[in-house]
Amino acid sequence: MPRDTAVDDQDFAREQADAKVYEAGDAPSPPSPASLSLVPVEPQDRYAGASARRFTEEQTAILFAPPDPATELAVKPTDFGEVYPPHGVIRRRLNQAFGAGGWAFRPAGPPIREADYVCQEWDLLGEGRWLATGFGEQKFKLGPNTLSFPTALEGAKSDALVRACKSVGMFLECWDRDYTEQFKADHCEKRLNYRDKEVWYRKDSKEGKPIQKRSAPAPQPQPQPPQGTPVKDKVNAEFDRQGMIQKIEELIRKLPDVDVWDVIKSCGIDSGDIRDVKTPEEGRAIYRKLSKMTDRR
Repeated sequence: MPRDTAVDDQDFAREQADAKVYEAGDAPSPPSPASLSLVPVEPQDRYAGASARRFTEEQTAILFAPPDPATELAVKPTDFGEVYPPHGVIRRRLNQAFGAGGWAFRPAGPPIREADYVCQEWDLLGEGRWLATGFGEQKFKLGPNTLSFPTALEGAKSDALVRACKSVGMFLECWDRDYTEQFKADHCEKRLNYRDKEVWYRKDSKEGKPIQKRSAPAPQPQPQPPQGTPVKDKVNAEFDRQGMIQKIEELIRKLPDVDVWDVIKSCGIDSGDIRDVKTPEEGRAIYRKLSKMTDRR
């Protein structure tokens, strides 16, 4: 069914008018309870019962039990791959520890918009007493193809719940680098997101596209020498060197009264020994000098 652009524009305009977002530093005092369905906690009651009593042994065992990597941890689809407990897992733990209705998560202030983020402060209460405070944030930008304001607030609320439970001491393994790296090695892998960027996903997730491994380039053919051209190997190279040394020794025998050591040294052989000739150029230079001396005789 085709979209009604006029209706979409009206909805977007209404959303902008209804979404009352306070800029950073301009947040007014909390509205009256009659104007809000979620009433911010009054300052004088905020920390009521804080540290008044300890958790029971049963509550301690539930709240601080190590997470099950197979079912209780997730990874953010980013390049780094931050490991975190989903808010649904945290809520189930709190229900088990305090019972349904035995805990609450109440806003401690109005939502504040700063740059492209909306943030809000929330308090976690258990059995009528303050447990922790968490600041939640969610990326938010007004536009026809972005998150709605209520959805952004829900994201900030879930983020605040994770941070508040971190303050209590729940799921601290998610902030242990060694633990998270091992978790990603065992349960996660990198895939391509919708922008073809490599990010982290759980192995049992159906999100993302597999990364295609690049094949090694095919080896280039080596040029072959022309037909009939002899190819010298190490044996032939050694034989040519020995032949050059033998020719030089024959010339030396014809010059018994010549200091051959100086001649060899002048051609770059510091030892003055013809057995140290390594290249054809050195051998030819010595041979030419000795040949000229023989012709003069």
